[in-house]
Amino acid sequence: MKTTPVALAEKPVKEIEDILTDYVTGAQKNHAGSYIRNTTKVVKSWLAHNEIQLKRKIRIAAANETPTLKYVKCQTRCKIQRLKRDFLCRLMFMFFKPLL
Repeated sequence: MKTTPVALAEKPVKEIEDILTDYVTGAQKNHAGSYIRNTTKVVKSWLAHNEIQLKRKIRIAAANETPTLKYVKCQTRCKIQRLKRDFLCRLMFMFFKPLL
């Protein structure tokens, strides 16, 4: 449901809670839990600015999940040392070109 922030602030609290709950259930199909958590946080902040407090707790599945970072592997110490060595070699070659 598309609505403006002003129109949302004018609605009763129960209707706002229903809208947010519907948004969360619909967005869980397409978006990560962390994205949904951040968007609901913005709406709650706007409502708090307008002195509207929600009574119902809105639960978000996998709110701390970051799927883009889920399969990223941490670099090993050996790999980091090799990257540093390669970087320094390239840096040295840039500034101190051998005479050919």
